[in-house]
Amino acid sequence: MERNSEEVDKRKETVKKLTKIPDDEVQKKLRISYDGLIHEEREIFLDIACFFIGMDKNIACYIWDGSDFSPKAGIENLRLKSLVKIGEENELKMHDQLRDLGREIVRQESLKELGERSRLWLHDEAWEVLSTKTGTRKVEGLYFNFSSPNNQCLISEGFATMTKLRLLQVEHAKVSGKFVHSFSELRWLSWKRCPMNFIPSNLRKLCVLNLSYSYITESWMGWNYIKVAENLKVLDLSGCDKISRIPEFSANLPLEVLTLRYCTRLATIDTFIGHLKRLVKLDIYCCKSLMHLPKLPSSLEYLNASRCKMKSLPTLSNLENLEVLCLDRCESLVEIPTTINALTRLKSLSLDQCHHLQYIPRLPSGLKSLKANYCTYLREISAFLDLRNLEELCLNCCFSLTKIESLEGLNSLQQFEINYCRSLRKLPKLQGSKELRYLEFNDKVSLFEIEGLEGLYSLEKLIIEDCHLLRVIGNLSDLKNLVCIKILNCRKLSEIEGLEGLYSLEELIIKDCHSLRIIPNLSDSKNLVCIKILNCRKLSEIEGLEGLYSLEELIIRSAIY
Repeated sequence: MERNSEEVDKRKETVKKLTKIPDDEVQKKLRISYDGLIHEEREIFLDIACFFIGMDKNIACYIWDGSDFSPKAGIENLRLKSLVKIGEENELKMHDQLRDLGREIVRQESLKELGERSRLWLHDEAWEVLSTKTGTRKVEGLYFNFSSPNNQCLISEGFATMTKLRLLQVEHAKVSGKFVHSFSELRWLSWKRCPMNFIPSNLRKLCVLNLSYSYITESWMGWNYIKVAENLKVLDLSGCDKISRIPEFSANLPLEVLTLRYCTRLATIDTFIGHLKRLVKLDIYCCKSLMHLPKLPSSLEYLNASRCKMKSLPTLSNLENLEVLCLDRCESLVEIPTTINALTRLKSLSLDQCHHLQYIPRLPSGLKSLKANYCTYLREISAFLDLRNLEELCLNCCFSLTKIESLEGLNSLQQFEINYCRSLRKLPKLQGSKELRYLEFNDKVSLFEIEGLEGLYSLEKLIIEDCHLLRVIGNLSDLKNLVCIKILNCRKLSEIEGLEGLYSLEELIIKDCHSLRIIPNLSDSKNLVCIKILNCRKLSEIEGLEGLYSLEELIIRSAIY
């Protein structure tokens, strides 16, 4: 038993050692790429390996800009050499072995003296340097995480000798007494759950400040230093639910990104925000007490005001640079200003679950995505004329929608969803939507006419389900790239006008179409693999089955045929 216990202990010790010291041979091969980098690219690589994996690339670039690096060129070169990847959410990613390489390079800077290393990413090591006051001017980055119960408190004296500290990440820390410290070289400070008695002074070089989920209020003394942070580009106050008002910032503050997500007590944003001339992104998602927005700066490119309580929006005509507007679950919102048409750069508009919205006015021609799902009181949408760039249109569960004036001119449309629009009785022609690949109708009650699907040359999948009053589906012979057709539970459907020329069709499923008598000529569909005709009680003829040499599955049930 003792021998087994010793072996287990040795294995644990070996695993612990390997997590700190990577395999030499692997590291030597990876080191070749690192050695080929210039100084700035090496610094960027080490920052990512030690601190920035998972961070938004744009946020990291603000930090490196403030460090006098050239981040865009540096990141691109790292990417081309496969030393870093950019994820789908624009986050920085790095393979574990490359991360370990970066951390081993830092470890080799000083094998014995932790305070002589440039970056300390393990809490225990950072705490040892801080508590023993052995840090030096070589230390550029520190990470602390006090989420585990302990009696440790940050002490400002421990930072005194680390005069070149650029990067500081702290989570759940407590401080003893009033913590006032000059972080004159900091470019990035991330202090989640920051206490009221932490007061950072001398933030003249700070570029990114993250105080999310902190306990600060509008009377916090730290605001006085933030207001004059002459290089501050990003301020994240997400989840600071004790703040009811944002103190006024100077118009000279170079703030570009302001995040106030989940500030649930925030009731007022003063007019000062309209004077922040460099602000490009404002995120006030789920500020549930916010009922009014002041005039916003013309520099704004992104606005997320989802789950706020505004009944109306400020004039939008001055937002000439706005590209993304998110208003999901603004349940009190009654109208969209007609001035939205002046937003020539708007690419994405999201209105999901705006339950009191009754009308969508004419939209700017550059729009690429419109989502208005579950707008239950929406009755009318103005013509989609001139929306030649629209790629995505989602109108699911708009139960009161009775009229869409026109769908012509949607030349770039790729995805169109219009399910459960129970009051819509007629769908206008989609002619001209040559890029449309996916089309789905799931209506449940009232759609009785689909005017025409001619010209949808790129359509690959067509689903028509639960359209109980639909009687006729127009000629589908133009749909040369159609791979799949599903027509389900359209009980009054009596005619499909034509299926000739569907050379790409592989799957045809028709189910519960009780009035359908004939399935027209399928002889051109040589690639058909599967045909399922289920519970079509009056069906008496399927034309052109002979010569379908690729057919593997043919199922016909409950039909006269």
